[in-house]
Amino acid sequence: MTSNDLFQLNQKDTIGKEIHSSVFTQDHIGALREALYRGLLPNAEWATLESVSSFFPALLPPVRNEPSPDQDGALVHETGPEVEEPKEDEEVVAGTHPENFIHDVEDEIFERKFSEPSQVFQTVEELMVVINDYQETSGNSLAIRRSRGSSRAFACISHANCSFRVAFGPKARQEGIILKRGNCNLWHSGAAVTAAKDEWKGTLYLATVKSAGDDLYPVAFAITVDGEDFHGWLWFLQHLKLPPRYGFRNSNISESANNMFHDARNGNWLDAIDGILIKMSLRITKSQSKYEGKDGVVDNILGLATKRWENCVGCRVYASGNDGETYSVYQKLGGELEEEALLKVRPVDCVCDCGKWQAIGVPFVHGMAYFRHQM
Repeated sequence: MTSNDLFQLNQKDTIGKEIHSSVFTQDHIGALREALYRGLLPNAEWATLESVSSFFPALLPPVRNEPSPDQDGALVHETGPEVEEPKEDEEVVAGTHPENFIHDVEDEIFERKFSEPSQVFQTVEELMVVINDYQETSGNSLAIRRSRGSSRAFACISHANCSFRVAFGPKARQEGIILKRGNCNLWHSGAAVTAAKDEWKGTLYLATVKSAGDDLYPVAFAITVDGEDFHGWLWFLQHLKLPPRYGFRNSNISESANNMFHDARNGNWLDAIDGILIKMSLRITKSQSKYEGKDGVVDNILGLATKRWENCVGCRVYASGNDGETYSVYQKLGGELEEEALLKVRPVDCVCDCGKWQAIGVPFVHGMAYFRHQM
């Protein structure tokens, strides 16, 4: 990323009313996560920042459908299933069962946003603040369930006649991945939300970002009254502002050129050429000043050549062959046996039997002996 900002989200609902717009830094989100964990899992031994870094509650009650009229025109309210209970292969790690979890803040926070639009887009950061504040005042908490013998965890939210869950963790990504875009994994989970007789009908879309440590962090989620389809994903992606995949450099040469000369591409071709030339001149000047101001590659090569020139004293050089381009160099290696080495040098091709001339392009002692012999 090119700045200290982790990501920037600008969301608007389908009727154009602004819901949320803010910039979150890495420090802000880290402090928010730490505060959330203290409220969620105060007594759990495994509830450290590292061990549960990818387990976040990321759900809100879905959109409440209007009651449907029966054949006589009277309004009928459908009743939903009972609250989901823990399965046999799952254990409640911490927290109490969150029945009526968002009861007090529903009218104040959520119903205001869910009443008019048929689709709702929300960021996890704003939800986490609401959850944390509500738990500190009411003493309630979410239920974090972890399967035995598995690294999966489920963040469960229940409200009235509706309950559903979303799984986080290394193995959880095998369930429900729909597509990938850049560094963001887009998740879809229907679960009990799409139950036929559920009073809270809809489809949940969830976006998470995978960190360098292979941890998953929720970014945003959306709830729609319709089932999963192309238009639902299109609406979700239009609201989701993903962080850039890369900075200035990119593995794709065409993308690198487009990023480098982005401003020039928007003008006419003369301005584009001038912009490219100016950009390249600035880069060359910057590189020159970089190596002139400190010991760089050029200084190291000159020092290496000087050292080899001094070490070639004492080598004997003889012409070898009839072509006049190959020479034999005798070098004293020292030691108790006064060993000598005989190597052939071909200066016209920058080749030496030792191979060090070809390796870095600077003549070794044998090549330097040839040049000293020609003086």
